[in-house]
Amino acid sequence: MFWRPSGRGYDSRLTTPFGEPLRVPGAFGRDLDTSGFKTPAGEPDSTEGR
Repeated sequence: MFWRPSGRGYDSRLTTPFGEPLRVPGAFGRDLDTSGFKTPAGEPDSTEGR
């Protein structure tokens, strides 16, 4: 998630592994459920080794 845009791009970002909830701050104030998101082909699964 990116927020606080500036002339150089976004000043703030937050990442979370697929399957973990992502907190959407500000006016939305909700958690985004990422449990249904799939790791792109050819990328390591971020849940391996848990």
